[in-house]
Amino acid sequence: MTKDAFISYGRRESLGFVGRLYQSLKLRGYEIWFDKVNIPDGDDYSKRISHGIESAHNFILILAPRCLTSPYCLIELEYARKLGKRVIPIDQNVIFDTKDAPLSYQERSALVQFYEANGMEVLPIFSKKDVLNRSHELLGKTDWVHTRQQLSEDDINQLYNWQLTYENRWQRHEELEFTKNTENQIPIFGKDIDNFEEGFERILKVIESQKEYIYLHTEIIQKALLWEANRRQTNLLLVGKQRQKAQNWLTQNFVSPNQPPCLPSVLHSEFITESKKNADNLMSEVFLCFAPQENKETQKIRKGLIKAGITVILPNNSIQRENQKGFDTSNYTEEIKEQIAHADNFVFVLSNSSAKNSDCLRELRFALTFHKRIIVVLAKEVNKKELPEALRSLSSYIDLTDNRTEDNFTNNLDFEKDLSELICIIEDNYDYYRNHKRYLAQALKWKEQHQNDAILLRGHNLEKAQTWLHQGQLQRNSANSTKLNTPTKLHKKFIEESITKIGTLSSEVFISYSRTDGDFARWLNEELQLNGRTTWFDQECIPAGSDFGLEIKNGIETSDNFLFILSPASISSPYCKDEVLHALSMGKRIILVRFQAVEKMPDYFPSHIQWIDFSKNDLQADNGQQFRELLRTLNTDREHTQKHSKYQQKALEWNTNEKNYAFLLIGNELAIAENWLEECQKHNKIPTSTSIQKDFIFESIKSANTQKRKQEKTILRLRVFLTLAVIALLAACGLGLWVHSLNMQNQIQFLELKVAQDSLIQTTEKEKALKFQNYFQTANYQKSSTKYEEAIKNYTIALNFADSSQTIKVNQAIQQIETIIPKKETFFKLVEKGENAFKIKNFVEAYNYYKQADSVGYNSHLVKTHLEVLEEYVKLEINKMKQQTIHLLEKNKEKQAYSTITKALLFAPSDTSLLSLEKRVMRQMLGTENN
Repeated sequence: MTKDAFISYGRRESLGFVGRLYQSLKLRGYEIWFDKVNIPDGDDYSKRISHGIESAHNFILILAPRCLTSPYCLIELEYARKLGKRVIPIDQNVIFDTKDAPLSYQERSALVQFYEANGMEVLPIFSKKDVLNRSHELLGKTDWVHTRQQLSEDDINQLYNWQLTYENRWQRHEELEFTKNTENQIPIFGKDIDNFEEGFERILKVIESQKEYIYLHTEIIQKALLWEANRRQTNLLLVGKQRQKAQNWLTQNFVSPNQPPCLPSVLHSEFITESKKNADNLMSEVFLCFAPQENKETQKIRKGLIKAGITVILPNNSIQRENQKGFDTSNYTEEIKEQIAHADNFVFVLSNSSAKNSDCLRELRFALTFHKRIIVVLAKEVNKKELPEALRSLSSYIDLTDNRTEDNFTNNLDFEKDLSELICIIEDNYDYYRNHKRYLAQALKWKEQHQNDAILLRGHNLEKAQTWLHQGQLQRNSANSTKLNTPTKLHKKFIEESITKIGTLSSEVFISYSRTDGDFARWLNEELQLNGRTTWFDQECIPAGSDFGLEIKNGIETSDNFLFILSPASISSPYCKDEVLHALSMGKRIILVRFQAVEKMPDYFPSHIQWIDFSKNDLQADNGQQFRELLRTLNTDREHTQKHSKYQQKALEWNTNEKNYAFLLIGNELAIAENWLEECQKHNKIPTSTSIQKDFIFESIKSANTQKRKQEKTILRLRVFLTLAVIALLAACGLGLWVHSLNMQNQIQFLELKVAQDSLIQTTEKEKALKFQNYFQTANYQKSSTKYEEAIKNYTIALNFADSSQTIKVNQAIQQIETIIPKKETFFKLVEKGENAFKIKNFVEAYNYYKQADSVGYNSHLVKTHLEVLEEYVKLEINKMKQQTIHLLEKNKEKQAYSTITKALLFAPSDTSLLSLEKRVMRQMLGTENN
């Protein structure tokens, strides 16, 4: 549970003052962490204090001699500063000097243990004066709230004696009624110099200011601490809206005179940028190359970058491995190579050490090979003439060497200026370099997998890549750009190979998942690609600068299958829900892969879908059987799913273009589509055809028939014209050479007519078959949509073009409709009664009506879902009646019990438990009568 504030103080002078402050805040409705109230007896007080600081929005420090010279209060202040908490200093009796005295061994040990446990530099603090100086250093320029008191030694002794008698009453202050009682108010010790109430109002004003920023600070740090405590597991990172909200919070700008109430800690920054990296397929924005001697400067640069929300990767270089034996150099080299390829920018921390370091020079060569943008940061003075050629050619540096001054404040300002310059370079042309990285990563993967076609770019992504390649090639010819900015030969080869495969590749599987399950999703994507399956995976398929939501929709629409990774995180994600609903609206085949067990399936999933269970397996070992099952599922009706995706896209394109006839199917393509639709409906294939697909294919058939009718009219007009021409020819046969010439022309036209007539005779049968197919298919579609009157009209027209076997088929369909129509009225009357009973929660009666409606034989699909739901309600009702019967028997109300159990048996006549209970009722009834 979060608290509004944590109070840190020294008991000797401040216990009474803090007691008054705690009571005042409690009465105003604030939740405050106060050690006397919040540390239960027998608990580890140091852990309780740490947790109290972590969960508090503000850190109140009572400035008094004991607090400012106590190593334990210093530890609390150090931890609050480490977490970036807002510190509110309250001046009770501040001091700036003290009589020096060495710390005890126990006090010094506590400080050392704290610094080491938190990965901090162990400071040389050996005396009370050292503690005081460090406390003021940590307070910095934070303004104090003045609530000063004058305390004599007698006042302090009175406070000490009072607290001995009050010790067992502190924890009752959690009870508001106890605190409200004036008899329980904390007495005032000493004399107030400043008005306590005025000071208290100023404290409230600080606590209330910028609460939204402060609350989010606390929320993120608590999640970050959990992530760190669990060895930084990726499933604990931020995802979706939470991640975006945290990124916006981290990079929020405050315009002067406004100031942030507190600053994000390094842990905040690491947690948020690692979440961002996890969302970006583990890729980063900056690779930092440095020698071990410049570790301090590099860490400072890293912390500055991540506080700006920039993702950073540091190599596992000689800092970690200089004492390792048996280090595998080949694996190290490949890992570093991949890290550089997966970064937008390469930052080289230059010094004499890094200029001579073999690891650094190898990393630089990789960056040059990959045409990375290289940014040089000069950490220490170097002799430029002694630098390797690769470094000498890099003309401009960001110079940190001019920051070394005796004035630490000026040093920090200079560094911030240099850091801002570095960030500006990283953000310049951001989308171009991000795509440079993404396409390079995919191209390297394609090359490593022996030019696996499954990794090639397709559709919209390929169009984006072509635009990017053109932009990069223009830069090659620009006088302002260098070779480092341009695409590599591998980029070009990869994109050109993708272009040659246009029309032969489509996305077979769209992978939908929660970013919490990102590791498993990446593994599954990799395995599918290795097995030759083309995937649509957001971390690979969304170019920089694109509309994320639109790209996701396009990805679903262009993929043959929709694979959903099932876990508690994914079913609670609104993004995943939207993806599933869009896939269902597109009629996609849904494949469920269970990664983690879920308590209940969401309502939006169709009930017939079964999952493939990966939840019990180690990703690296025992997954073969489940993965083979997934591949078998993808292979099932593969041609059908591919055509489903194809016709869905064409239908959407037709619909988007205002149903323009130019986008309709013609010729062989139309014949294939008709056959596919017929097979789909005949065999109830999954995925089923969508309404827009049916409309699109039927409209294509109608358009084709219209064109054929136009052709027939043209032939008819030609025939009439030629007949008239023959008559004219006979009437004018004596007109000599002119008539002879006209005769020749007419003979030619007559021959053309004969050819046209022969062609018409040859195509008559085919036309007749197409017309039958058109009207028959239309009638079938209307019949399935329960538009019976329209269906009968089209069946009747179809009879005009039917042969003997087709006539039988049509007559059977008409008879079936004539049988169904009388059932329709009865069916809907029963459904209406069922709905009315359901509304008043009479579930048993509702079930009975829906069951009767189902037995009518009109349309079972319309009541199937209702029956499934009501069956559960009926079971509950039966159990309720069973319990009621037992209760009535215990009260010797046998007749009522018999009536209840008889009613229950009407709905479950073969239920053995009900039958045995009926026997029990009968026996008790007979026993009662005999008595």
